[in-house]
Amino acid sequence: MEEQLRDQESRAEQLFQEELRKHQELLSKLEREKNAEIEMLTNRTQQLEEESNQLKTTATRLKSQTEKLDEEHQRITYKLEDTSLRLKDEMDLYKKLVEKMRRNRQEFQKEREVMQEVGARRGTETGPACRGLGGVVVWVWCRQTAP
Repeated sequence: MEEQLRDQESRAEQLFQEELRKHQELLSKLEREKNAEIEMLTNRTQQLEEESNQLKTTATRLKSQTEKLDEEHQRITYKLEDTSLRLKDEMDLYKKLVEKMRRNRQEFQKEREVMQEVGARRGTETGPACRGLGGVVVWVWCRQTAP
C-alpha cells in the first residue's frame, strides 16, 4: 500500500508538474501575444499621430489659401462691378452719341433738301461741297450759277 501511495503521489506530482508546465507555456505565449499587440498598437498610435500632425499642417495651409482666394475673389468681384458700371456708362454715352448723330444726319438731310429747293427756285444749282479746315471736314453749301 505504501508503494501504491508513493506511485500515486509520484503520478500526481508528475501530472501537477505537467499541468504547471502547460500553464506556464500558455502564460508565456499569452504574454508574448500581449507584448506583440502592445507594440503593434504603439506603432499604429505613432503613425496616426504623425498623420494627424500632417493633416493639421495641411488644414492650416488650405485655410490660408482659402482666405487668400476669398480676398482675391472679393477684389475681382469689386473690379467686375466697377467695370460693369463703367461699361454701362459708356454704353449710355454711345447710345446718346448715336442718337445725336442720327438727329444731325436728319437735320443735315433737311437742310440739304431745303437748299436744293431754294436753289431750284432761283435757277441755280446748289450742292454740298466738302472742304477741310485744319483736319476738320466741314460741309458747306456752294452756289453754282447756270451757264
